[in-house]
Amino acid sequence: YCSEYDNFSQPVPLEDLKVRIAALHLLGSVNIFHDAGYEFRTPSAHVDLSAGTAQGNDPVVGQGPFGILRAEGFRLFDGGARILFTGKARLVLYSGFEQLD
Repeated sequence: YCSEYDNFSQPVPLEDLKVRIAALHLLGSVNIFHDAGYEFRTPSAHVDLSAGTAQGNDPVVGQGPFGILRAEGFRLFDGGARILFTGKARLVLYSGFEQLD
């Protein structure tokens, strides 16, 4: 919060801002990208930056070198190293996909 144009509100202390920013709830169109060419889209996500986790209970669609994925939700762990797709899920693999090291 910036009180630069507000004469009646006290500025929020920096430590309070850090706590508020550590847990984000993103609404609208959430896009998650990875340098290896993966992209996942979902309407909303709850992100905890300090824990390196994220989750969403809305449908998620993903694509990348492996193929196309659809699921009813997701859980992201270890800063994105592991993703668990929840609910009914469908994965279509592209033929000839090779694991990247």
